[in-house]
This record gives sequence, C-alpha cells and structure tokens, in this order.
Amino acid sequence: MDSGFDAAALHGEVACLAQLQNGYCTHTCQTDADCCAVPGECQAGMTEVCASFESSGQLYCFVGCDSSVIANDPSAGTADPATFCQRWVNPTFTCRSTGGGSSNRKFCGP
Repeated sequence: MDSGFDAAALHGEVACLAQLQNGYCTHTCQTDADCCAVPGECQAGMTEVCASFESSGQLYCFVGCDSSVIANDPSAGTADPATFCQRWVNPTFTCRSTGGGSSNRKFCGP
C-alpha cells in the first residue's frame, strides 16, 4: 500500500500478517472491489484480490499474480507470475498461493 493516502478511508481494517516475512501489511476486505478502492492505495496498474490467508476465514487484500490478472495489466511487461512479482512488488517475492482452501488465490508474497 502507498503511504500517501487516508488509511481511515480503507474498505477494511489494516492488518500486518506476522506469519509472512517482516509482516505483510494489507487490510481486510469482503470482495475484490474493496481492494484498491481508495485513490492512492495501490500502485497504478496493480490489481489486488480479496482472499483468505491460510484458511483463516478472514479475507485480506493481496497483489494478485494469477495469469489472468497479469494478462489484464498491459503494464506488467511479462506473462510470468514470478517475474511480475519480483519486478513490481518486491525482488524477493514470488507468486504463491494464499492457502485459503476453496477461496485460494495467487498473490505476490515471500
């Protein structure tokens, strides 16, 4: 998330997931529409998805890296999910599963 926006306007509560390297900060959500809903919240062209993390039952926003998400982003510059995550999110990240059971999605993470 970009720090130049009003966090109080987010469509959900801020959360830092300690089980991910150095704490992955995001916010809760109900649907994909809750992610990147506030101007300045997300990097231009990024698509975030709303998914459960490790079957916790709680939904969070994550930078999506499913091939269909990348295909819809003309600025991605690659069709490879791992390359996309390393180029646009963090050089140490890869495209991985949220581990959310039936709500499983692909996201850029450690």
